[in-house]
Amino acid sequence: MRMRNRWMGSPRATAMVAAGAAVLGMVGSSWADVKASRKCRGEIAKALSNVVNAGYGDVASCHKAADKAGQPSGDCNVVTSAAFDPKGKYAGAKSKAATGIGKACLAGDPVLDNYQGMDATGATEPVIDETVGGSSILVVGGLNLNGDKAKKKCVETIAKSQAAIVKEILKNSTKCQAGLDKTATLFGPLAPTCLDAGAKSSAKATTNIQKACGSLTGPDVGTCTPLPACAVSGSVTAGQSLAKTLYQQLPPPTGQVCGNGVVEGTEQCDDGTANGTPGDPCSTSCESLAETCGPGTPAGGSIIGHRVVTVSLNIPGGQKLAGVQVGFDYPQLEASIKGTGASSVVQSAVQVLQSTPTMLTLANDTDTDFSFVIAGSANFIQSGPLFSVTLDECVPSSVGICNRTQNVIGCCPEADLAACAANPSDPVACFCGASGSVTGTQCAAASCTAGACSSASGGLLDQTTCEACPDLPGCATVFNPPDCANGHFPLTAVGPCDNRVGACPSSNVCVSQDLQIKQSCTVTDPVDALAQPVAGVTCTITISETP
Repeated sequence: MRMRNRWMGSPRATAMVAAGAAVLGMVGSSWADVKASRKCRGEIAKALSNVVNAGYGDVASCHKAADKAGQPSGDCNVVTSAAFDPKGKYAGAKSKAATGIGKACLAGDPVLDNYQGMDATGATEPVIDETVGGSSILVVGGLNLNGDKAKKKCVETIAKSQAAIVKEILKNSTKCQAGLDKTATLFGPLAPTCLDAGAKSSAKATTNIQKACGSLTGPDVGTCTPLPACAVSGSVTAGQSLAKTLYQQLPPPTGQVCGNGVVEGTEQCDDGTANGTPGDPCSTSCESLAETCGPGTPAGGSIIGHRVVTVSLNIPGGQKLAGVQVGFDYPQLEASIKGTGASSVVQSAVQVLQSTPTMLTLANDTDTDFSFVIAGSANFIQSGPLFSVTLDECVPSSVGICNRTQNVIGCCPEADLAACAANPSDPVACFCGASGSVTGTQCAAASCTAGACSSASGGLLDQTTCEACPDLPGCATVFNPPDCANGHFPLTAVGPCDNRVGACPSSNVCVSQDLQIKQSCTVTDPVDALAQPVAGVTCTITISETP
């Protein structure tokens, strides 16, 4: 299953009926057709931007009114609630958009092929609804501030900042795309170079939120945490997602050709050769190797399989959530998610495992850790498996890695890393192949004279001796593995030490790749449909390998 930002929603009636050509198809050959398509394209961007801005304006106004009345403001994040749009600005913007787009976009205009059903408003409005509501649930919250002036100022500044950041991103992104469209004959997705970061508003928001909130934290006011960073990053992510939505909203592609020199569908690259030679940044399946399985890996840059990380939630008391962010770390040199940031390539690695009517989902990959936000207008997230992520596997998960120098692999091959982590004093599970002479004094101190460990002569430290004398220094050697001297471990490539089998550079511990992922699972900002924090939510991870 492929997801860019996976949106599900009931279709809306619009003023447009269109029949069209293929996705991203070329506009008709006459100048009049091209000119009409540019007009259509511009009207869609302008009208839908107005809808988005009206929505975030309603969020800010509603929170301010609820705070003034000393009431919870959770309904301000639900676009269908009576409190959300009391003056009809959001509904009016939608109505005006349908009318304007219907007039500007003639039936059969290829621009409409960018939208499911060739219906620009019908395809995008459910996405706008869920993004406006879902992002506001997580960024602004809905706590009853009980008239506290300091808290009111903090939350209202966050809501206002969110609206400003999204507005700047849409304004700059659409202006840039309009400039490109002036000479274009193909009208497809938003050009990556036009995806704005909202830098000016983000900087201003950081300053304003810090000033307005002072020492108040996210939990103090019922918003995301940590402030102001989470409010800014959440708003930027939502704004950029919406900017993309304005120009294209389609179901996943069904076909693509690797090696034709055109990046299509789920392809991350296509250099026109599809030869996948070592060092080639594009694989034989047109997937980028720039962020995964580089030439320095044991397989020479080849992907040997996939690692599927499944994340489950445990929500106390049978409660359900309306929004949550979950994250985990992974050993990036041994396994990796294709792509980076919040690109569609990253989204395609995620599969939501719970059935939901409508939702906002956003994945982000930094190439060392992964986070996933899911939110909607109702309590729909329940305990159990929530989503899975498919990682390319470059080194089998059974191979141990050195925790601080993760390009050194193959440490402690005879140790049972999972059992050792569960019981660090287990001399059998933790034995890492260390050897050396044990003195009689050490044997006596460990109250052990069995096997090779003799109080009279000392003996060899090996697994047999450690099994009989587990208290001997050096027996739990996973935590102090044989030392790999400088110059004998790879500095840039991935591989084992070349002079000590099973060793690590000094100050390293041999660790399990799977345990590292499992122990890093974190839950942030779990909230219900009224944006109230839900306490005690935890996550667990299971991992499987596939060809």
